[in-house]
Amino acid sequence: MIYKKFKKTKKVKSFFCRSLSFFLGFILILGIFIQEFPANQVKASTPPITNGLVLHLDADAIEGLDDDDPLSTWEDLSGEGNNATSSGSARPTFKTNILNGRSVVRFDGSGTYMQTPDLSITQPNTIFVVWQTISSGTQVLLDTVSGPRQVVFQGTGNADNVAYNAGSTRSYSKTRPFDWFITGVVFDGSNSEIWDNGVSEDSGNVGNNNPGEVLIGCRQGQSFFLDGDIAEILIYDGALSDLQRKSVETYLHNKWLTPSATWREAENQPTEITLNRTVRLRIQVDNQGNVSDTASFQLDYAKSTLGPWIKVPVDLTCESMTEAFRICESDFVIDGGATTRRLSNISGSTFIPVFLLDVSNPANTINFQVDQYSELEWAIQATNSASPLETYYFRLSNSDGSIGTYTEY
Repeated sequence: MIYKKFKKTKKVKSFFCRSLSFFLGFILILGIFIQEFPANQVKASTPPITNGLVLHLDADAIEGLDDDDPLSTWEDLSGEGNNATSSGSARPTFKTNILNGRSVVRFDGSGTYMQTPDLSITQPNTIFVVWQTISSGTQVLLDTVSGPRQVVFQGTGNADNVAYNAGSTRSYSKTRPFDWFITGVVFDGSNSEIWDNGVSEDSGNVGNNNPGEVLIGCRQGQSFFLDGDIAEILIYDGALSDLQRKSVETYLHNKWLTPSATWREAENQPTEITLNRTVRLRIQVDNQGNVSDTASFQLDYAKSTLGPWIKVPVDLTCESMTEAFRICESDFVIDGGATTRRLSNISGSTFIPVFLLDVSNPANTINFQVDQYSELEWAIQATNSASPLETYYFRLSNSDGSIGTYTEY
């Protein structure tokens, strides 16, 4: 291992502030960005996982229509040409500025629906939908045009639930009508599973039927019409890994469900934080050595760059006052979701996505190749144990010892 020294950043002086400590080794901590929730995200239209994507319908990408215009063709952005179509009175309505400033497609519950060509995929397959319902009756989100069915719907047995079926119905409880949320489903026979905003709600055997031609907004045979809105649909050929699934859920959550806000300060500038208000703390790391290695980063804080350094504790209840800071679960972060680049680009290095964290410290192990960099992000709060007008510093320490020793500057 070759070790290099790096200059420290300037000290910061405020009630809640941050400086950097650098590893004397192959990892360099470059910067910290702080932002209060709700968090602004880049308005990306391309999902982070495109391999295996066979259907991508994004209402905000629809062009050439005005508010309340009927929608005849919803273009598939996957590149597979699986456009969803409808005609006449069955056409749903294009609605502008509905969700997070974006457009959606509205189904009226009384006869509007769309359908795609045969997707030509089998199980396993993975589906994500951002949607809401307006009324409480049994309504079908997705179904198969004919033959054996693969379906997602609201209210099986006229009960408060979300159900999924590929020959056998399973469900989980959810009060109707549904406010905006992300449904994620892996149809994989006995290994099928469904998620609600990134939380696994049910798993088991739902059967082995395949999607075929997909009906959007009604049941096979044109009944149980959807009375609600759809923002985005993604269907993948294959079962996504946990990390891939979280990456897609984070993309959808940040795009559709995270209200707009701005970063509190420019990169590496001081800031002040209100007690017990959740903020996003982002740190960039860069492998500037000449060997690859792994690291499991732990977030620490101190009142001095000389320490003593204290691990920021995880507090899922957001009530503990043991330390001056705590990692606190947030509705705006899907723990383990992939980060995208938000800090300065590093010339000559390649960005790799790692982790958003609101229930974990340290992070999972990360493998950095030479000239790779990334950003980690924690949801944290200053507690009532934080001292007013005090200067605080943050660092990432090598919790598993894989980097070797390090020095603060």
